[in-house]
Amino acid sequence: MASRDRQSVNAPADLARLPAHEAAAMIADGRLSSEALVSACVERIADRDDEIRAFAHFDPDHALDQARDRDRLAPEGPLHGLPLAVKDTIDTEDFATEFNSPIHAGSRPGRDAACVAIARHAGAVIIGKTATVEFAAGGRNPDTRNPHDPAHGPGGSSNGSAASVADFMVPLALGTQTGGSMIRPASFCGVYAMKPTWGAVSVNGIRINCPGLDSVGWYGRDVGDLALLASLYEIPGTADIPALEPGDLRIGVCRSPVWDRASPASQAALEEAASRLERAGVRTVPLALPEEFQVVPDAVATMMRGDARVAFLQEYRADPSGLHDDFRTDVENRRQLTPQDVTRAYDTAAGCRAAFARVIADVDALITPSAPGEAVMFEEGHGDPAFNVIWSALHAPVINLPGLTGPQGLPVGISLVGSRYADGRLLGIAEAMAELIDAG
Repeated sequence: MASRDRQSVNAPADLARLPAHEAAAMIADGRLSSEALVSACVERIADRDDEIRAFAHFDPDHALDQARDRDRLAPEGPLHGLPLAVKDTIDTEDFATEFNSPIHAGSRPGRDAACVAIARHAGAVIIGKTATVEFAAGGRNPDTRNPHDPAHGPGGSSNGSAASVADFMVPLALGTQTGGSMIRPASFCGVYAMKPTWGAVSVNGIRINCPGLDSVGWYGRDVGDLALLASLYEIPGTADIPALEPGDLRIGVCRSPVWDRASPASQAALEEAASRLERAGVRTVPLALPEEFQVVPDAVATMMRGDARVAFLQEYRADPSGLHDDFRTDVENRRQLTPQDVTRAYDTAAGCRAAFARVIADVDALITPSAPGEAVMFEEGHGDPAFNVIWSALHAPVINLPGLTGPQGLPVGISLVGSRYADGRLLGIAEAMAELIDAG
């Protein structure tokens, strides 16, 4: 992956802005200590998190102790000494995992989720837990703000993870996505994010609400950071990501079946992204999804609501009055979903996955909006996942490419979508396209 010259990086403000893969190289060759890097992030969090409120749990002393421990050892793993934030729906042995729920206040699982354990074994410093929408599903919203304008929201449900990376508090953060919880916050906050192929990363130790959709994802400073974690988790094809040129690429421009929900800002962003790619030599072609895809968003809603009856039964039985009415609605099946409704929804998604493999066969990837527009006002919640749920249902890998803005000066992201298990090639395409999209 491309890298910039960081030879003169010394000041804490500069260190806090380092991409993770560049910081890892500097730690490996002795130009940077983990303690210096983590100290810079701790300082940034102390300066900014009273306003942004990205963290649910943060312990600066514990973070610095971990960093000093890393500095006493020779670098071995690819994340050696790098600070990593973790969404508060993902278990960690050294922090509480509360899901932004009063039912689980103070809950300490005592062990890491698989994705955290792998990162810690690779040398990561777990710097804290980031804020989330309750159970990453509904209910209570955290007080996390958009770093570009705190009057606006950061998206949901991986609110804190997206905001922490966007505000230079930490170079890497883990999140999760059921419908649009990774990619929409990335769009609103203007950061790189990756939701890999469904099932490519273990979800052991993570709050699961919809087994057919839930995925681990991550945020980073650039494509190189996304590739660093994709390789760590041994996603097929990511150990040797291809170097591609714009002229090598044929990209589908997909308005998707929910185009009527795109604001003028999002419509203009997609057109501008396609124009920039074309000027650089990328071949772009219109790509329309077949009519059968029109019902995928409704199918996803049924899948999520049907599976929530199972996911929240434990909390409902233990403390029904403490469970938010959003979740009681699902457990009590107030929408009167039948097993046949849920079966049809899952079958619809499965059928469209097979169809999508044929649709995307003639292009390397497609671009489509990451969100309906710029970030919504904070009081309006976390935004509409309409432009994300189709790709979640298709189990496709998605990368948010930032760089474009709307009329309010807020970020508007572009989703780069690939075929299932084409994550490595998708990262290569993203690397070839990133600076073209972010050329303004």
